Amino acid sequence: MAFQHLQSLGKYVKLRKNFKGKKKTYHIDSTLPNYSPEELVKFLNSNSIESKKKYDIFISHSYLDKDLVKNMKNTINFLNLSCYYDWTSDQDFLKRNLISDYTKEVLKKRIEQSKALILVLTHNVIADGEITSEWIKMEIEHAKSVGKKICCLNFTDLGHQFINIEFQYEGNSISISKNGVQLLTNL
Repeated sequence: MAFQHLQSLGKYVKLRKNFKGKKKTYHIDSTLPNYSPEELVKFLNSNSIESKKKYDIFISHSYLDKDLVKNMKNTINFLNLSCYYDWTSDQDFLKRNLISDYTKEVLKKRIEQSKALILVLTHNVIADGEITSEWIKMEIEHAKSVGKKICCLNFTDLGHQFINIEFQYEGNSISISKNGVQLLTNL
């Protein structure tokens, strides 16, 4: 298919010798590894590459805000900062049908591996002035308990304790302030 498409564009292409368009099983095999959060916890507690990963920002959010979070991730990555958000960073391990205490352990470890936590506050997260997600509450509490910087990006029109936090990009850092007072620089 790609061969024919390139030919239709007038490009020079050549089939490999003796290939004849046959597909190898490793080209068409679509089985993904079937990992669980428990296995990721084992990797995180061992001397594996997973235990050595570091992130600039842990994004705490509602899964209903996935498009907003994707855009944030792209902006953060454009600034040469790395970010963690569960449904892509650990997609092979963290699946909604496998939620357990191990999932909480994984998220706590990823918070510890991050320099700061950013709460994405939207109407999907807050109701009647309270955060409704037990997961987000757990992430904020753990970040507080391990001394991580916590920032909030308020996308609501509600009066809330996190209101009036502004941020701007300066070089390779994010500067965050509240009511003109500098809260955080150089993540």
